[in-house]
Amino acid sequence: MEKLVLSATDEFPSVILDKSSSKFEIAGISIPHNSSDFYSPLVDWFKKYCKNPNPETVLECKLDYFNTSSHKYLTEIFKVLDTLHHNGGKVKILWYYNVEDEDMKLIGQELSHFLELPFEFKEF
Repeated sequence: MEKLVLSATDEFPSVILDKSSSKFEIAGISIPHNSSDFYSPLVDWFKKYCKNPNPETVLECKLDYFNTSSHKYLTEIFKVLDTLHHNGGKVKILWYYNVEDEDMKLIGQELSHFLELPFEFKEF
């Protein structure tokens, strides 16, 4: 499976989706004007990945800030992983947040309650 690696910009987070090394990470700021153009390929990548996943999938989310439309697509990614989890796959979300950013921690907690995916919260 092709890995997907994107460098961060002023609007987009960095992305590493690499099945062969089991490295799955989204990091930085996400404020694109058209989230669909950026996130649809990520959602599609995870849908393809879930057809033949690794024994364990740990997605590291190290987002400093994201807008509402990014939230929608992140939720879509989590829903894909939630389906994998319900089908017996071992999945975990590592949700990193700045110790001074209580809002980002709360957003992660809300997502964890909305989905049945295991979330682990980590301060940085």
